[in-house]
Amino acid sequence: MKAMISEKFSIAHRLSSSMNNRQNNLHGHTWRVDVVVEGPVGRDGFVMDFVLLKEKVKAALDGFDRKVILGNNDVLLFEGLKKLGVDVRTIEGEPTAENLAKVLYRRLERELGKSVYLEKVVVWRSDNAWVECNEADAEIVKGG
Repeated sequence: MKAMISEKFSIAHRLSSSMNNRQNNLHGHTWRVDVVVEGPVGRDGFVMDFVLLKEKVKAALDGFDRKVILGNNDVLLFEGLKKLGVDVRTIEGEPTAENLAKVLYRRLERELGKSVYLEKVVVWRSDNAWVECNEADAEIVKGG
């Protein structure tokens, strides 16, 4: 059986390699992540208790919510924002929805352990734009 939970988070980012000049500027979104897990229904009646699943999702989002996320190649902006006291983090590659989904998938996989199978992570950049990441998609991510 499958269970799903959603959580919202806010990130500012910029896409330094974007052909769209608007994406080159620092800007923010209220994102949403949908996490789908699969497993047998236990004696307690749950695939996974939603309270526990929400805690795991929040732990995976730690370091993202209400932060500036930059690609690891955006060194000058990273250093400048750090000097101003901004809480800024980096990820491998550009901070696209695709790369965020991969990082979140790997973090959730570690958080969940063997308790359930993590089927997919869906990251919504807006109400009508999303990406989906499963185990095969997340394989190329190092670290996270």
